Amino acid sequence: MRANFSSTWLWRVVALVALTACVDSHPAGKPFTTIDDNNCVGCHQADYDNTTNPAHAGLYPTTCADCHVSTAWRPAIAQGHPEARFAIATGAHQGVACRTCHKPELGSSTAGANTDCISCHVQAESDPRHVGIADYQYRPTVRNFCLTCHPAGTAEGGAHPEARFPIAAGAHRLACATCHNAALGPSTAGQNTSCTGCHTGTHSQTLMNTTHRTVSGYAWSTTNQHFCLQCHPRGRN
Repeated sequence: MRANFSSTWLWRVVALVALTACVDSHPAGKPFTTIDDNNCVGCHQADYDNTTNPAHAGLYPTTCADCHVSTAWRPAIAQGHPEARFAIATGAHQGVACRTCHKPELGSSTAGANTDCISCHVQAESDPRHVGIADYQYRPTVRNFCLTCHPAGTAEGGAHPEARFPIAAGAHRLACATCHNAALGPSTAGQNTSCTGCHTGTHSQTLMNTTHRTVSGYAWSTTNQHFCLQCHPRGRN
């Protein structure tokens, strides 16, 4: 009886120690960043080895916190980063852990929907860098608002070249994203400018064809959205 009691007591002590270790690793209400993400496999090696959707063993790192939150396995960060759109293998964001920028609690990582830029790029840093930038506004409630003007996570060349194309005065006092379409490429030298995306109505193709009927070499382009700049580099007649 004594031996049986002793073994039962010992088992309970071991179980209690193990449970205490788990609680210490996942303290209630404590920020995820206080957990050592390099020690997950100490308890979750079997989960890692047996996961099949997608398979993890030998394919993903064992630092589970790169992609998972501490409260549940799901939601998790989608894998396969779009390097051509936003590089993390090189450049300023090289070596940054996925969970540093992507917060599963904010939703899906598809198209950067759960990206949190302002955890690192705080207002005290961002405001001085954007002095003179038209329509810049720090938006703490939209944690990835930076992507509107920095879709690739890189600087876009500073203040707008007012001498070349004024937007602080005149007809083009507009938000950057009204004219610059990030899907068309970088903003440098107006490469991603979309004139025809805005100039409808009085600037529709039909009316512009009529207005330019005597202009030599004029041709409306359906592939180059900023062909207007060839003859109107400053946005004027």
